[in-house]
Parts: sequence; C-alpha cells; structure tokens
Amino acid sequence: MSTSNAALIERTEAGNSVGTSNAALIERTEAESTVSTSNAALIERTEAESTVSTSNAALIERTEAESTVSTSNAALIERTEAGNSVGTSNAALIERTEAESTVSTSNAALIERTEAESTVSTSNAALIERTEAESTVSTSNAALIERTEVGNSVVTSNAALIERAEAETPLGTSNVARIERT
Repeated sequence: MSTSNAALIERTEAGNSVGTSNAALIERTEAESTVSTSNAALIERTEAESTVSTSNAALIERTEAESTVSTSNAALIERTEAGNSVGTSNAALIERTEAESTVSTSNAALIERTEAESTVSTSNAALIERTEAESTVSTSNAALIERTEVGNSVVTSNAALIERAEAETPLGTSNVARIERT
C-alpha cells in the first residue's frame, strides 16, 4: 500500500497543476468578459446614432415640404412675367419670390446634412456587426468557464486522493512527508 501512495501523491501533484492553470483560464475569462461588457457601450452608442438616423426621416420630410415652396416659386415667376403688363405690383411679387427662393436654397443645406447623417446611420451597421462579432467572444466565455469547472473537479478530487493516501498509509514515515509536501 505504501508504494501505491507515491503514485497517488504523484497524480495529486499533477492534478494540482490543472488546478493552477485554472487561475489562468479564469483570468482570461475575466479579460474577455471586459470585451463583453464593452458591447453594452457599443450597443448604447448604436442606439444613440440610430436616433440620428431616425431624425433623418424628419429632415427629409421637412425638405420635401420646403421643396413644395420652391416649386411654387416657378408659378410665382410665371405669374410675374404675365403680370408685367399690369406693372407696379410686380415689385412685391418679385420680392416674395426672392424670399421664398432663400427657403429653396436652404433645402440644399438640409439635404447635404441629411446625407452626412445618413453616413452615421450606415456606420451603425458596421457597429452592430462588430458587436455581434465580439458577442461571439463573450459566448465562448461560457465554454471557458465550463472548462474551468471541469478542471476544478480534478482539483476537488485531489482532496479525495490525499484522504485515501492518508488512510492507506501504514505509519510509513516517508509517505507522511510526501503527503505533507503535497
């Protein structure tokens, strides 16, 4: 029995190495969990930028509404030309035409801003894609933790091995020293 204790203790020591490497696994798990946590920040930013994207709809709607004003300028100018035979009141018509043309010009700026903000909206797709890719890392944490737990079982069973080693030790002094060392 005394000889087989050496093998048991050796196995115990080998098992303890598995236990030690669990620390590394847990450390890596925690490091990767940070990636998972930062996904929350990415999703939050995605949602914030989606608001910009949603407001583009409102901008485009306003642009179309103001374009109607711009279109009606054509009718005003047409009326102005026809009214030239009438005379003096044309000045007021032309003045109103110019004022409304300013609205029409600002549509260009609105459309430009809409396109710029649409780029932000498009980049949301990339953010979401990256979020999903990083979530895969997060999912694989489950596998790491599972492996850690399996490894911990090896460590736990070492206790049983040592207990058996102690029980089977028939006053073999050298075994006691070995168990102590373990």
